[in-house]
Amino acid sequence: MKHLKVSGMIVLLFIFSFNLSKTMAQCDPSKYGIAPNWPIIWDLQEQADWFQEMSNHGMGFLHSAYNWRQLQEMVDSHQFISFRDRIAYEKANYGFDKYLFQFQNPATVSNSMPPVYCGSPLTNPGTTTAMYNFVCMFLDSMHDVIDYFAFGGETDVYFKTRPAERDSFVVLANRISNYIDNNYPSIKFGVVVTFHNGIQNDPTIWNMVKPFSDMLVVTYWPISSNFVLDPANLDSVQYDISDLLAAAGSMPVVIKECGLPTATELGSSDSLQAKFVRETFIHTMNIPQIEAVGFDFLSDFDTTKIYWYQNYYITYDPDFYYYISSLGLMDTLGNPKYAYPVYLAMLDTVCLHNSLAEHHSAKKFQVYPNPFCGQVNILASEFHAKTEYIIRSTNGAISAQGRFRDSRLNSIDIQQLENGVYMLEISIDEKFETERHIIIKSCIP
Repeated sequence: MKHLKVSGMIVLLFIFSFNLSKTMAQCDPSKYGIAPNWPIIWDLQEQADWFQEMSNHGMGFLHSAYNWRQLQEMVDSHQFISFRDRIAYEKANYGFDKYLFQFQNPATVSNSMPPVYCGSPLTNPGTTTAMYNFVCMFLDSMHDVIDYFAFGGETDVYFKTRPAERDSFVVLANRISNYIDNNYPSIKFGVVVTFHNGIQNDPTIWNMVKPFSDMLVVTYWPISSNFVLDPANLDSVQYDISDLLAAAGSMPVVIKECGLPTATELGSSDSLQAKFVRETFIHTMNIPQIEAVGFDFLSDFDTTKIYWYQNYYITYDPDFYYYISSLGLMDTLGNPKYAYPVYLAMLDTVCLHNSLAEHHSAKKFQVYPNPFCGQVNILASEFHAKTEYIIRSTNGAISAQGRFRDSRLNSIDIQQLENGVYMLEISIDEKFETERHIIIKSCIP
């Protein structure tokens, strides 16, 4: 597709002459995905091409969010069945094996409901009963395509200003969880909470819903309450992920959405957005407990959509406009920002990592620790005199190279490398056999 030609930026394409059993187009689906917010100029074919492009790189997670009012309008206009069929088609034809639906009530600062219930609080039994019945009907229709059902939208933020509605919501969530357990046990249920406002600083809602949840489902945006990016947050991604795992206990973790604006009060932060994408991959890639990671959004918002969001959230602060207009990995014309090829590159890295892991038993060298900080160790039954190594960066350039000592254990001191993903190539004696390992440098300042 013409908008997705990003030559030279895709990580690890330099290695892709490997004699592996899979090509990129045949990569198993991963746990990563972007929720598309289409550039305004894209037609239906370009949207379909985008799904195919993502599938080729191994994207395996789809997620979408609608509130009760939007879904009711979809039902009333006879569009609901086509919505369900579209999700089923995308899963069947593009290999997306995980789909999360978020029933976005309440959402952050609003609780958008059909007009007959509009403005009614969750303390009203008639309202909660009607919402419960609608959710059950929705699940009856969608259960074949849903893998994760997420209820609410950043609920811990919503209930900070409406504490009286909290207990009624928890009762409602428990009823929905029981309905899923009794009728569709393959669907995992969770209430959407935030990281910075919830799990990290005030886990009250999470502690209330945890007993009947199947997963911790969280939104992860390293921005302050006034939508301003704090670059220091990017250096604590590893700690943030550890906090999520600790809060979840033995439960699966689904990062329903994460992202970063591409602009701040100090100017463009495009490189910071790319760093966030890379750091998120690095610190979730090798953790099976984290089952899915969703990035939002594909593109920037056009002006009309920004105004819609401002009206929706009844928020007219200039910071909010600035924040919404700077979201995304593409601009509204479909031109990729720097973080977009990084996202594709990290998908390729995951694909290659999985391919190499399949051949792990045949490897002659053990590489540890991984991730590493100051040095990485290589252990083998023996090293030949001509055993050499090359470490390549994500763009294929040689970052370090050398020859091993004649010893079972060798170490490579590569403190000079920046945090990131690298390929370690070990050339074995005069046969010029090459063994490859993905290594990750992750040092916390």
